[in-house]
Amino acid sequence: MIAPKHLVRIDRLFKIPYYLVWEVYIGLRGLFPLKERSQNVVVLKLLGMGSIIKLASLYQKFQVDKSRVTICTFEQNQALCDLLGFDNRIFIRTNNLTVFFLDNIKAFLKVQKIKPRYIIDLERCSNAVGLLRAFLGVAGGSKTISFIKNRHDRLFRHDKMLSMWSCTHEQLLVKTIDLLPKKEMGSELSHVNVQPTKILFNINASDYVIARRYSRDYCGELIESLHQWNPHLVFYLTGSESEQNYVDVLARKWANGDIAVHNMAGKWNLDQLTNHLADCLFFITNDSGPMHLAAYMGVPTIAIWGPTHYRHFGYEKNANVFNISLELPCSPCFTDPTSKAAAFCQGKINCMSELSPAIIEEKIKHFVNQVPSSRKILFPEGKTIELKEPEMAQKVKYG
Repeated sequence: MIAPKHLVRIDRLFKIPYYLVWEVYIGLRGLFPLKERSQNVVVLKLLGMGSIIKLASLYQKFQVDKSRVTICTFEQNQALCDLLGFDNRIFIRTNNLTVFFLDNIKAFLKVQKIKPRYIIDLERCSNAVGLLRAFLGVAGGSKTISFIKNRHDRLFRHDKMLSMWSCTHEQLLVKTIDLLPKKEMGSELSHVNVQPTKILFNINASDYVIARRYSRDYCGELIESLHQWNPHLVFYLTGSESEQNYVDVLARKWANGDIAVHNMAGKWNLDQLTNHLADCLFFITNDSGPMHLAAYMGVPTIAIWGPTHYRHFGYEKNANVFNISLELPCSPCFTDPTSKAAAFCQGKINCMSELSPAIIEEKIKHFVNQVPSSRKILFPEGKTIELKEPEMAQKVKYG
């Protein structure tokens, strides 16, 4: 399977082909009127588990009719689409370049059948996805919406390229939501009793933007400090199967059982992660897909920010997300797939390396006494779950 970081490199090779095809495409598109289309929409979002979760959260908030939305994404996001209730999907595999090319052809044929009103490109400035967007626009006879780094929108007869200038990630998504059909829906909250010693800790990040990862040594120091503060705490280290070895290096420090630390990377699927997030005391994480999932659900979350920023995702007023950032003037340095993270600091990543575990520990101590002994959780729309009723958790006073 082609790793995300390699896909980003491959994407750069498409820069000249994309601009050549785009100029021809725009010239020819203006010659033909669009036919009356359905209310269906195709959304292109290949990379970024967190962005897909954020999109689902906003769809829930703005009552978008997801039955009219087809999401085109990488096949490795299939479980995520199941979890979030994206029933209409076009998957593209990344096993190798031949399979990748064939799946793009299949996507072209599927869009011809869907005949969407809009093709919405949420990949933000990707050359390869820009080419895909152009071809799918022709296949469906559809209008296309995409984003550019210019200060001003570029508006064509059938295509809109909206400026990313001074817009946050959340604001960009909301711009496209205005175009989507709406359907009045309820949101059922599930009552969950909190396990007062259960801490979930995401010490890793995918290799897509490795600069978001908080130091593994710092994570170890934080666990030891929290254990001294309350020796009854049990830590569950989360992650994907590919991150299991990375997490295990830290978990083995306490193999003798001095501190209750469990490496669950690769052992919990998305459904299980969702269950365990629901009743944990709180979740410690960097900017990652699980962080966005916890925010969506309403789980108390200690979010560690560096090359990305909570304001970019609209979390500055989220009561369940306790944001920790050094607020350096160069942050965020990563705002879209074409950004070069840590370029300003020449790879030193001061926003993470200078954020000591002591700062986070102090914030946690202040935060944890505000966590109630039970909470209401919004489980993702596509999820069918049977909650095991835990023993009633008594409010525990720490510190």
